[in-house]
This record gives sequence, structure tokens and C-alpha cells, in this order.
Amino acid sequence: MEGETLVCLLPVPCVLGNLTPPRITALPGSTVPPKSHVTLLCQGPGQAEGYKISKVGSPEPTDEEEQIPPRKTNTLSIAEMTTDKTGLYHCSYQRGGRWSQFSEPLQLVMTGAYDKPSLSSVAGTVAAPGENVKLQCFSRINHDVFILTKDGDHITQNQSSAPQDRGHQTIFLLNPVSSTQAGTYRCYGAFRDNPYVWSQPSDPLQLQVEGNLPPPRITALPGFTVPCKGHVTLLCQGPGQAEGYEISKVGSPEPTDKEEQITPRKTNTLNITEITTDKTGLYHCSYQQEGRWSQFSDPLQLVMTGAYEKPSLSSLAGTVAAPGENVKLQCFSKINHDVFILTKDGDHITQNQSSAPQDRGHQTIFLLSPVSSTQAGTYRCYGAFRDNPYVWSHPSDPLQLQVEGSSTQHRRSTDAARKERQPEAAGRANGQVSEAADPQEVTYSQVTCRVPHQGTAGAPSREPRQTQSSEYVTLAFR
Repeated sequence: MEGETLVCLLPVPCVLGNLTPPRITALPGSTVPPKSHVTLLCQGPGQAEGYKISKVGSPEPTDEEEQIPPRKTNTLSIAEMTTDKTGLYHCSYQRGGRWSQFSEPLQLVMTGAYDKPSLSSVAGTVAAPGENVKLQCFSRINHDVFILTKDGDHITQNQSSAPQDRGHQTIFLLNPVSSTQAGTYRCYGAFRDNPYVWSQPSDPLQLQVEGNLPPPRITALPGFTVPCKGHVTLLCQGPGQAEGYEISKVGSPEPTDKEEQITPRKTNTLNITEITTDKTGLYHCSYQQEGRWSQFSDPLQLVMTGAYEKPSLSSLAGTVAAPGENVKLQCFSKINHDVFILTKDGDHITQNQSSAPQDRGHQTIFLLSPVSSTQAGTYRCYGAFRDNPYVWSHPSDPLQLQVEGSSTQHRRSTDAARKERQPEAAGRANGQVSEAADPQEVTYSQVTCRVPHQGTAGAPSREPRQTQSSEYVTLAFR
């Protein structure tokens, strides 16, 4: 068959080689807060006819080729992360009536089960190549093990703990340190009898190795939640000495030799003049300096709002609370959304939860427990569906939560500062700020805004509909 090889072990005859294993990944990542959603993606060849995604060790039929019906989609959506969903997952694909080998296993972890530990460097956060770097992870909780991660989900070490100062700690040794070990580290605590249920992450620790390029930061102006047909500018913030930038969707194909095959863009912005569903997703960026590329930034979530009617947001016990109280915020919609998202003071996502049927519609209860002065602010909620997690409804009407003793003056100054930034953000989004962009190098493509029909509780329709008018959207600068 096309794409397969013959394996010859003389003097025996040649036989058709096995199908190469696929690759399994988790979006947006394999460490998932409780009640959040995650999608497992099985990446096989384009000729694959079906997929199977399962937990490692789950019972398999005796004759897999005949008894497993292949799934046409190569994704598995977990709408709400719980402890029973954690563990090791693998996947395979079907081609020509045969199943491939299983992928390497993916570890799916639920975080946030315990208070965060602390992470510190024993001898500072800047090291020279070849030095020994010791990172100390400490917690008041007597965790059996601590886990060290780098630049998001990548696990670098997993070590047993030892008693220390009425708590437990471990020392992670990077020996000898090199430029590839520069990056952002966090640590977690866990117990041996539940190895895939971790604590909240420690505060990040940025380790710099002399001569290495630290990752940039990607932001969206005016924000990452963009109304349908609205404009947004993605900004890659690197050092002043950067010679070029690359902004791309997470998961998009990368050249095998990035330093030679990617032509850097002179501007550090990417203008999307009209947001549509195909523009939503996770984005990251990197920069070039002295002929080398930096690490990728942390991913940015880009969301299109306004696809469905707005839900309602209310507080079950009023909008004024005392510190330490439990506050319950109810988000409700007549549309049968799978999930609701709660945001605070603009784009900051505080919670993402599955919905439940209620009064000919769907709802969820967001719990702020115990409430503190830092949770005072303006809340909104949105509805969405699992198969389109970056396409949200209109926002609910704002709900102003006050916590006795919190500073309303601070909130007013924050709102004023936000208003002052909006004209500048709008200017950047229209391409008025970046002087490095060459308008003669802009690529255009004709698109239409695809907005799903508004649904009701009885028959929520999510089929996209196209408007009759069409516009042009800036796709890339080269």
C-alpha cells in the first residue's frame, strides 16, 4: 500500500511493514484544572479511515480489527475534568482494514486539588552554561512526590519528597545547565496513591541561561474575546534587538529546520481585520535574534463571541458579600449550551464549567469560596459548545460583585485606565501603529462571517450560516 514499507529480514521472505504509530496530544494542554474541558487529538496520516482513543489498560476486544468500530473523528472531548478522567491515554488509527500500533501514552492530569507549593532557585535565576542549578519545591502539605514542569506541560522531573520545616520538599538538580534548559518552571505536589491528581501550580520561576533567548509574550488588542466580524491585533512582545517575528496557530505545521525555512516578518503584529470561526483557537509566537529563534511564547486563546443569544448572570444571595462567605453566581440560557464560561473585569477567565438542564434551558452555578476582596469586580458569563470551544455567545449583562472592605477606588482607576487604552488598541488593530509593516506585502483572501443560528431549549441549532455580504480579511504579512 502507498506509504508503507517492506521489511526484509533475510533469508526469510519480505513482509508488509506495520503501520507507523500516531501521536496523541491534549488541547489546550495535558494538565487540566478541575471542571475544565480538554480535547485529546490523535494525529495519524491523511489516509486514516478511523481512530480509537482510549485509556491505557482499558479492556480491549480479543480481535481488535473486527470488534472495534472506528470513530470517524480523531478527537475525544472531555467536557469536565474529574479525577476518574485522569490517567494515561493512547490512540491508534485504522487504514486498509488494519489497526496501527498504539501511540506513545499521554499523561492526563487534573491540577488544583491542593494548595500550591513554592518554587525557588537556591543560587539565583541566572546561570552560566555548565553550572549546576538547584530548584527547591516546598509545601506545608506532606506530599509524597513533587513534579517539575517547564514551559507549560513538559514534565522534566518527578521526585520523592523529604520532611523539611514542618512540611515536605525536594531539590531538583539541573546538572550541567545548558541553553535548552532556560525557560519557565513550575512545580506541583501529589500523592503516590493518586499520581495524576496534582496540586495547584507554584508561582512561575523564570530561569535564564546566559546566551539563550527567553520566550516572548503574546497578547491580543483590544482583547482575546472578539465580537463576530470584529477586528483584533495579535502582538508579539520580544526584546528591542529582535530582528523578526513569527506568529502562528498552535499545532500548525512547522518546518523541520526552522532557522533556515521560516522567513521572519519584520513587524511583531498580526492584524485580523474580521474575526471568523476559522480564525479562533490557540496562538503562539517567537522572535529571531542574531540568526537564532527564541522559544515559543505561552499560548493565547482567541475567541469569537456573539454567535448565540446572551445568557443571564445572577447572584443567588445578592451582589454584596462579606469576606469569607460563599458566593454562588448562576449562569442560565434557553439554549442548551454544553459549557458556560465566567469572566471577570474584561477578558480574565475565572471558571469554565459544564452545564445542566434547568427550566427548559441549561445553567451552571459558579462558586466563589471563600470570597475575598480580590474577587470584587465585574463578572459576565458566556455559553459555548464542546465541539466549538472558541466560539462563544454574546456576553451576559454585567454583574458587579462588591466585597465589604474592598477598594472601589481601585476598580474605578482600573476601568479608567482600560478606557484610555482602547483608542490606542483600536489604532493598532487597524494597522496604524506598526511602522515596519509593508502594505505591498499584505495577502488577502475573500471570506464571509460564519455565525451559527441561534438555538432554543427545544432544538438548539448550531449549523453555521453564511451572510450574503463578503469582505476581505488580512491573513498574513510576509
